[in-house]
Amino acid sequence: MVITLTGMSGSGKDSVANAFYRLSNAEKPKYWKDMPEEYRKEFAKFKGKVKLYNKTFRHVMGQYGYTDVKDFSADIQKAKNTGEPSELVGFDEQFDDMVNKEVQELRKRYLIVFVTNRLGPWKIDDVNLKVALKKTPEQRAEHAWLHRNEDRPDLMKFETKQDLVKYFIERDNSDIKRYKEVYNIDITDISDFFVIDSYVNDPEHSAWMILNKLEEKYPNIKYEVDNHGKDN
Repeated sequence: MVITLTGMSGSGKDSVANAFYRLSNAEKPKYWKDMPEEYRKEFAKFKGKVKLYNKTFRHVMGQYGYTDVKDFSADIQKAKNTGEPSELVGFDEQFDDMVNKEVQELRKRYLIVFVTNRLGPWKIDDVNLKVALKKTPEQRAEHAWLHRNEDRPDLMKFETKQDLVKYFIERDNSDIKRYKEVYNIDITDISDFFVIDSYVNDPEHSAWMILNKLEEKYPNIKYEVDNHGKDN
């Protein structure tokens, strides 16, 4: 099965996916210290059967000499419209095709592939559960200001929390416009998604909500998987 997790920049996609992965591998809760033992046993059914996939523009932009994903995204759009820079012409389509192919290969080996690529819900074939995280720019800036040196070192350049709020608002507007222009996708339309408030719910509570929703949707999950992969 494939679970896609989307949300605006800084909403906690990787944190929630990592929490689900850690708990499924019987690691102790990092945030939800008093998580009931029966809940941990539910996650344990998936031990060794969950794979995270989080390849995004940020993971490949360094190959093209970029350090800011906003600049990288802007130049991808420029290449689409003008043909320059030539090395980024068609990058969107090639990247989306690569992501889909890699996810389809992984689902042959794992029971659950947890995808945090922003376009996953719209570009990956046969998604089993679409999840969206909601958190305001102010809430995202609050978290980023406290943890930017750990989670997002690229945000260290901002001198105040208000600068981060402005950054997230501008990034949101840019992303909404770009996805609409390039893909004709409204990334704010999450009407058919399972929506989680990731400000109120920490990553492990969010992971538990996802697990419950998954088992509600697929009550006869087979917990065994043939030839499932192993992480290196």
